[in-house]
Amino acid sequence: MSEVTATFTTPEWNSELNGWCGSCTPMSDLDGDNVWEVSVMMPVGEEIEYKFSADTWNIQEELTPGSSCTMTTGIFTNRVHTALAVDEVLDVVCWESCAACGVVLPEYDLSLTVDMSNYSGAADISALGMRVAGSFNGWDAVVNPMTDNGDGTWSTTVLALTAGVYEWKYVIGDWVEDESLVPGTSCTQTTGGFTNRIIDIQQNETLSVVCYEYCTDCDNIPSFSDVTFNVDMTNELPLTEDVFVFGSFNGWCNDCNVLSDPDGDNVYSTTVTIVDGTYEYKYTIGTTGGTFTDEDLDMVEDAACTIATDDGNGGFFVNRTLTVSGNESLAVHCYASCDACLDPTACVAENFATAPTGLFADQTVAGGFKTQLKWDHYSDASDGCILQGGVTTTLGPGAPYVGAFGQVLMQGAFIAGNAEGFDTSSQLSPNATFPQFNSQTYPTPGGLGALTPGAFYKWRVRCGCIIDVTLPFPAKLDLSNLHLSNWSPYDAFTNLPLAPIANDGTDSPNGFEVGQEKSLNIYPNPNNGQFVVEFYNFDEGQKALTVRNLLGEVVSNSTFLNTTTSFKTPIDVSSLPAGTYLIEVNSGTEVMSKLVMVK
Repeated sequence: MSEVTATFTTPEWNSELNGWCGSCTPMSDLDGDNVWEVSVMMPVGEEIEYKFSADTWNIQEELTPGSSCTMTTGIFTNRVHTALAVDEVLDVVCWESCAACGVVLPEYDLSLTVDMSNYSGAADISALGMRVAGSFNGWDAVVNPMTDNGDGTWSTTVLALTAGVYEWKYVIGDWVEDESLVPGTSCTQTTGGFTNRIIDIQQNETLSVVCYEYCTDCDNIPSFSDVTFNVDMTNELPLTEDVFVFGSFNGWCNDCNVLSDPDGDNVYSTTVTIVDGTYEYKYTIGTTGGTFTDEDLDMVEDAACTIATDDGNGGFFVNRTLTVSGNESLAVHCYASCDACLDPTACVAENFATAPTGLFADQTVAGGFKTQLKWDHYSDASDGCILQGGVTTTLGPGAPYVGAFGQVLMQGAFIAGNAEGFDTSSQLSPNATFPQFNSQTYPTPGGLGALTPGAFYKWRVRCGCIIDVTLPFPAKLDLSNLHLSNWSPYDAFTNLPLAPIANDGTDSPNGFEVGQEKSLNIYPNPNNGQFVVEFYNFDEGQKALTVRNLLGEVVSNSTFLNTTTSFKTPIDVSSLPAGTYLIEVNSGTEVMSKLVMVK
């Protein structure tokens, strides 16, 4: 701080890491040599901006844009450092400098010439004159006027630049008009949405004559094309941030080219002027100046529209690629895919690529004649589902079963006589409707075709959609007019003959009503070896609970004391092999038993 002329008490370190808070990170000078120090924790490998100030921002550094230790973002120029994976002690620097106090940095001159012969705008160049504005002069168009060479070119020399990276552009008058440079072209850099010329000064430089708004001379202007980028964001809804495209055509500036969807069809588009050539690019979601989440492309699944480049760390950069040779509108691809987005409600085979899951049987009606079969929501495109199953004597996955009337079902309408699948000759009501499937429940019918109380059943389900819903029945349900999923794995259940009901004959909300007969209930059944045994209207006192396998062998036993007539106790036999077991409860005067299936 020896060259600081302003009055100060305590210098401080400010950064994005402490929210630029002012006095949160004060510095100290223990030996009184006017070199102030502080130690801070910085994340390894991240580029962190910071600067020195004093007395809660009473004074702060004014750093030179483009100097070797700085980064300029918008109008802010700060120091920058990327921490290593070891402790570091940075070199002492002078206030507002990248070097130590007393060190005179070498200075270089930059000579520039621009050719205005191709300019077709309305500004009067001869009257207004040409200027150079850049990070080296605070973007002040008055500081560096250019001289008319009389041949359509204008020149100037910017003096006394220290080594570093600088941005600039050519300006007519005092910002009456300025260059509109194409992002991604060879002499430019795009930062914060602004595209400027760029140079790394390490010596005196005299640049070749360039055409206004181009990186080449006016005799070698490259071909430019307008490319419209289109991406379908249907599968990313709802969107809370903007969609951008970025790539080698705009210097990988992730917030320079935002896409929009004015017609609300979820296809976001933007048109970018690009020099003809081959480029890599990606779509990304984020906010200007904020964080971004890039689309995740797969080098195998998305090989049709991408190129994979070794990232040097054992992985690959996978980006979209295009070759530009004229104006074009790119094909609409789904975000993070080389294919079109799949409408989740469309009746297409792709919406039934996997089988339903989450099969579950839940008895809710007394007597064991009915049960509710449930499965997880499968596809928004589903018009209906088919159940296949029947009575079985063995609950193994390969065990045979007997097809029974009323046990094959499609969206609430029953198909009789064929337990093996879709029987288009069956008596299905021609008035059956096929609403969008949404985790519906499907009770089997009572009366004819009712389930057998206490029997074992196995079942599975597949879902699908009707391609042409205008066809009459039965052609409407012919296999050629359906897109169907694969069958789900089999599920199995036991229907309890003594399921409790309420006094009014409806399903009991809690499974028990005062005045019922003694009963024993097990749920869930089937289960994974963990279940609950419920007793209703049992005498109070000690009970013995025994678990037997189908050979009658005791595999588990325990005792418990119930102090009320209604009692529940959890049972855990998950250590036993999958199979069917008999649960036996003995009070000393009576015995009740039930079968349970452990998956």
